[in-house]
Amino acid sequence: MPKGKKDKIRETEITENLKCVLTEDEVKQSAETLARLIQSKTSLEKDKKSAMASFKAKIDATEAGIIDQSNKVRDKYEYRDVDCVQHMNFTAHTIKTTRSDTNEVFDDRKMTVAEKLDENLFDSKVA
Repeated sequence: MPKGKKDKIRETEITENLKCVLTEDEVKQSAETLARLIQSKTSLEKDKKSAMASFKAKIDATEAGIIDQSNKVRDKYEYRDVDCVQHMNFTAHTIKTTRSDTNEVFDDRKMTVAEKLDENLFDSKVA
């Protein structure tokens, strides 16, 4: 550089991301924040598991309902408890069972040996 000439200098303020040593207070504050975040994460994971279990139970119940209803549609019948009347004729040794809702006889058969033996138990009650 020639003698007597001044350097041409431009000064500009910039920001760089550089390593800085933390103070004891900054380390303590970070430790407290870390502890809170760990507790929060654990709580959120627990809530997530609970919610997933709840939704799984709801989905399973809905699936069971779908299967039940699709079976009804496919088969066009279902089993229900129906009041019935059973007529035991100890003279003819037959048993006839009639549905009370439709008066349909759905079972008409001979008595078994064991049922014939029960006649003695009902002798006083048979009209």
